[in-house]
Amino acid sequence: MNIFEMNTSDFKKIKVLMLLIIVVSACEPHKEPQLDQPSYSLWYSSAAQDWQAEALPIGNGHIGAMVFGGVANERIQFTEKTLWSGGPAEGSEYRGGVREGAGAVLPKIRQLYAEGKECEAQQLTLDQFTGLKEGFGANQGLGDILIHFPGHDSVSVANYRRELDLENGIARVQYTKDGVTHQREYFCSYPDKLLVMHFSNDKQLQFDLELKLSTIHQNFQIQYAEGSIILTGNLQDNNRPFAAKLRVKASQGTISATDSSLQIASAEDITIELTAATDYAIDYPEYKSGEVPLDICQNTLAKAREKNFEDLKQAHIADFSDIMKRVSIKLGEDTLQQLATDQRLAAYQHSRNDPYLEGLLFQFGRYLLLSASRENSLPAHLQGIWNHSLHPPWNADYHLNINLQMNYWPVEVANLGEAYMPLHYLAESLSKAGRETARVHYNTKQGWSVNWATNAWGFTAPGWGEWGLFPAANAWLCLHLYEHFLFTGDMSYLKKAYPIMKGAAEFWLQNMVETPEGELITSPANSPENGYKVDDCVIQITNGTSMDIQLIHNLYSNCMAAARLLGVDQEMIAQMESQLKKINPLRIGQHGQLQEWINDHDRPDDQHRHVSHLFALHPGSQISPIYTPEYAEAARTTLQHRGDLGTGWARAWKINFWARLLDGNHAHELVANHLNMVDPSQEANYGPGGGGTYSNLLCAHPPFQIDGNLGYTAGLCEMLLQSHLGEIHVLPALPDAWASGHVSGLKARGGFEVDIAWKNGTLTQLRVKSLLGKPLKIRYGEVLVEMNSDQDVNYLFDEALESL
Repeated sequence: MNIFEMNTSDFKKIKVLMLLIIVVSACEPHKEPQLDQPSYSLWYSSAAQDWQAEALPIGNGHIGAMVFGGVANERIQFTEKTLWSGGPAEGSEYRGGVREGAGAVLPKIRQLYAEGKECEAQQLTLDQFTGLKEGFGANQGLGDILIHFPGHDSVSVANYRRELDLENGIARVQYTKDGVTHQREYFCSYPDKLLVMHFSNDKQLQFDLELKLSTIHQNFQIQYAEGSIILTGNLQDNNRPFAAKLRVKASQGTISATDSSLQIASAEDITIELTAATDYAIDYPEYKSGEVPLDICQNTLAKAREKNFEDLKQAHIADFSDIMKRVSIKLGEDTLQQLATDQRLAAYQHSRNDPYLEGLLFQFGRYLLLSASRENSLPAHLQGIWNHSLHPPWNADYHLNINLQMNYWPVEVANLGEAYMPLHYLAESLSKAGRETARVHYNTKQGWSVNWATNAWGFTAPGWGEWGLFPAANAWLCLHLYEHFLFTGDMSYLKKAYPIMKGAAEFWLQNMVETPEGELITSPANSPENGYKVDDCVIQITNGTSMDIQLIHNLYSNCMAAARLLGVDQEMIAQMESQLKKINPLRIGQHGQLQEWINDHDRPDDQHRHVSHLFALHPGSQISPIYTPEYAEAARTTLQHRGDLGTGWARAWKINFWARLLDGNHAHELVANHLNMVDPSQEANYGPGGGGTYSNLLCAHPPFQIDGNLGYTAGLCEMLLQSHLGEIHVLPALPDAWASGHVSGLKARGGFEVDIAWKNGTLTQLRVKSLLGKPLKIRYGEVLVEMNSDQDVNYLFDEALESL
C-alpha cells in the first residue's frame, strides 16, 4: 500500500488511516456495522385530484400507471410506453426527418460563419438545412381503469391513507368504514408484465364494485365479457395497433358483464390484472415486431393464469425490492413522521431543513428510474413512462441536449444496472438511423449523427427550429456507453458498445472545421437553446461552441481508450490524437467565466436554464478543483452568474455542478431550491425560473418532467461519492446540514461498491467492496491512499476514525 500527496498537516490522519485499514476476504466472516436503515414511503391523507401533481406513479418499464386513490370512484390511468404516433405510416417510409439537398448548402453555411456573417448563416441553416417535423409524433397515453365502490364515499370513511412504498414498489390505499379496514394494493410487475390491483378488507366482508375501461383514442373497441375486458384500437395517424386486456379474479362473489361494465358482487377479495401491448420493436427501419398486440396480451395473461395475488405480489417484491434495497441512505433524523408528504413539503418551504425528505426524494428518483426503464423496451422519456395525453408536453419524447442523458445519470452510481440497457438499445438504433442524416445533411460517408431530440422512429435530423441543431448529441450518448463499461468492467459489453462509439467518432473526424488559426471547431453548432445578440439578430445557431468541443474531446478520449483495450483501429486512434491537438475545449473569458462560445459573448446577467459549457465539469471530467483549479474557478464564476434558480431539471444539474466543485453547502442550497413546492394551478405565473417539486414529489419543470427527479438523485450521489477522476473520493461535498448519516451500496467506476458513514461531519466508517479486483485509490479530504485489491475483497475503515 502506497500513500502519496501527503501534506505535513495530514500526517496524523494518514497514520491513523494506515493503522485502521483492515483487509478482509468476502468469504471470511466479519462483523458488519449495524446502521439504522430508514424506510421511505410517500403518504397522503386524501385522494389525488391532479394527474401530474398528486397521483402516485407505478410502472414496470413497459406499463406505467397513476393511482388516484378515490374512495367511491377510483381511477387508475395507464399507458404502454411504445405507443407512439408519427413515424412510418402503413405503406409509407419515414426517414428520420432528413431534408434532401441539405448537404448541398452546408459548405455555404460554413463559409458564411467563417466570414462572420452569422445572421445570414443562421437563416440559411433554418431555411434549407434543418430537418422536417412531419411524422415526428408523440408518446401516447392509453386509457383509464374506472372502479366504482357502491356505498363508499370520502364522508363515511375514516383513517384514510394513500401511500407509495418505494422499497417494494407498491401503492396502497387504506381506510376504515363502519369498523372495517379496507385495503387496496397496486403494483406493476416486471416478472409477470402485469398491472395488478387487489381489494380486500380485514373482516372478509363481502363487497361489490363496478369496473370499466376507457381510452382517450378515437379508433377503438371495448368488449366486456364474464371476467375480462378487452380494449383494441389503432392510432389515427399511423394506424398502429394497440391492445389492453383486463382480467378479474374474485374470491366468492359473482362476475357479470353488461355492454358497458363488469359487475362484481358479494366478493371477499378481488384481484384485477391488466396488460397492454403494441406491435412496436426497436428495429430500424420498420420498427415492427410482427406480433399482434392482442395476442401478446392473451399470452401474458395465460402465463399468470394459475398465479394468485400473493404469488404475483411476492414475485414482484423479490424482483423490485432486491434492487431498491441495494442502496440505503440516511441524511439525518426523521423528526416529522406525523406529517404527510405534502405537509412535509409545505413545511420545508419555511425550514429548508428536513433530511428525511431530502433522502426520500433521493430514493424516489431511484424508484422512478427502475419503474420506467427495464429490459426490452424503450428508455425513460421526458415523463419516464407516465403519460395521460395525446399531446403531452414536448411530445414526451427524448431530448438529447440534456434531458435523456440526465435520466440515466444515476443508473450506475445508484446501483440500478437493470435499468440501463434500454438506453443502449436506443443508441444502437440511432447509430443505424443516423447514418442517413450523416449522409444527407453532412455529406459524410462514414459514421452517424443525431441532434437535439429523437422519437421512437429514429428521428436524427437537425430539429426544425433554432434549438434543433445539436449534432454533438451522438458524443453525449456515447459517454453513457463508456461509463457503463467503466462501472462494470464488462469487456463483452464494450465489444457491443464500441462500434456505436466508433461511428460517432468517424462522423466527427470528417466534420471538424479548421479555422485560419489552425484550430478545429464545429460548424454549424448550437450551445443548447441559448444565444447572443449580434446587432439586432439573436444568434442561436453559430460555430465553435464550447460544449460541442468538450463533448468531442470526451468522445475521442473514450473511443481511443476503448480501441486500445480491444486492440483495434490503430490508424483511427492516430487520427483522433492528431485532431485532439487542435481542439481547445476550455477558454476563460473577460469576466473570469468559462466561455460558452469560441468568441466571448457571455453576459454576467445571463441566467439561462442551460449551462451547457460546463459539461467539462459535469458529467464530463476535464475540470476539477483538484487538478485544474483555474478552470474550476472559472466554472464557479459561470454558476454564480447563472444563479441558483431555474426549471426543475436545471436546478438538479446545478446540484451536480456544485458537488463537483466540492462545495457541499452550495450544493445543498440547490437541494433546497429543488424542493420548491409548485402549485399546478399557478404554473403560468412561475416563469422560467420557477421549477421545483409537486406534492407527489414529481419534478416540476413546470409542467412535469422526470429528468429533474433523476438529476437530483445523481446530484446527491455526487455529494457523497465521486469516482470520475480515477479515484474514489469519499464525502467530497458533504454539507453542514447533513452532520451525521450514512449511505451504502453506491457504485464507483472500476467495479467498486461503497458504504460510508459519518458523524459530526467526519468520516467514521468506510467499506469498499472490489467486484473486479482492480487497484484502488481512495481520497478523503486532501489525503489520497492507493492500494491493490483482490477479487471480492472489502476494505474497512473502522469506527476508530472518530479519533480524528
